[in-house]
Amino acid sequence: MLKNRKQSPFLAPLLATACGITTQAWFPIPWPILILGITLGITLALLTLYKQLHHTILTASLCIFFGSVGALTLCMQKIYTTTQQTIILNQPIDIQATVTDKEVWGARQQSDVLRIAVTSIQFRSTHQKTPVSFDIFCYLPYHARFDIGDTIIIKDIVIKSPNMPTRSGNPGYEDYLAKENVLCSLFLHSAGQCQLIERPSFSIARWLWNIRHKSYFALKKKLSSKTFRYVGLIFFGNKQQPDITELRSTFNLWGLAHFLARAGLHIVFFIFIWTSFFSLFPIPIFAKRFLLILLCFIYNLLSWSSIPFTRALYAFLCIKCGELMYQQTYYLHILSLICLTILLFNPLQLFFLDFQLSFGLTFALIFLAHLNHSNKNTQRR
Repeated sequence: MLKNRKQSPFLAPLLATACGITTQAWFPIPWPILILGITLGITLALLTLYKQLHHTILTASLCIFFGSVGALTLCMQKIYTTTQQTIILNQPIDIQATVTDKEVWGARQQSDVLRIAVTSIQFRSTHQKTPVSFDIFCYLPYHARFDIGDTIIIKDIVIKSPNMPTRSGNPGYEDYLAKENVLCSLFLHSAGQCQLIERPSFSIARWLWNIRHKSYFALKKKLSSKTFRYVGLIFFGNKQQPDITELRSTFNLWGLAHFLARAGLHIVFFIFIWTSFFSLFPIPIFAKRFLLILLCFIYNLLSWSSIPFTRALYAFLCIKCGELMYQQTYYLHILSLICLTILLFNPLQLFFLDFQLSFGLTFALIFLAHLNHSNKNTQRR
């Protein structure tokens, strides 16, 4: 990677996208102007390719295009959230939804957290049923009997606005929900409000959830409580543990809370362990690479996702897929492409610390390594 001095083709579009998202957040631009910017960028790019104009014009057209696209995606994300909230907030409704995820908080706290995909709502005042599509975090004060894939109905609820602005100007709770593709959160006080409608005989999502939680809690029986907390946080990425409050407070006191976050380094450890194990057997290199990719997929399914882990996982998969196809890969190109893809699909990620630290520090390390390599080559000459 360091011997190749070519600039990443995705770096300029990435910077333009980040600038477009930031500009849209601070100084909102009307979407017709953004559409005009996208059209202008495409027109200049096609004109440059057809007339074979200077490369700088092509780069400028791509920056205009991706900057406008980044601003437009943030605009659409906010418009979608606001539109859906306008439909359902501050009025009595019944909702029908499918359970897509579930957090079990254990015996100490008799509560569960459900992530539900709402498919329809019915207004109690008019009895009008409206099809919708959004997710909600549902907090239950008891252990739910619902499984992943179940269709449920929640009756007679009033959803309040999650708008909780921060004095510092940093992203608030509403921005966090939008980043997680969740419209709002709902706190139920009575078990009778939530009822089961249908349970499928088989669900792949339910099967994977059961395997993940059975594997996770099986470790609890074999490890001490302190070791299990560290393993759950660092190697599984499970932050929803009711008994880690004291542990977090201690690490926050010394400014070491980032040690508890699962970073890309942990998947590097995972890959190193399995690579060392495979080196003991006379397995073809193609089979070793394929098995590593398969094991990383399984590890991802059995753990809780995070931005640093996702970045490292996708980068590893791109590199290994390139090796399987006998193609040379460059980490700076791959990292720029992964970052650009995440921002285009979820632009609010740009304003959260985990995304900024994960990608910012990785880019900084790459450029420092490149600079160090260039200085060594200069000294040799």
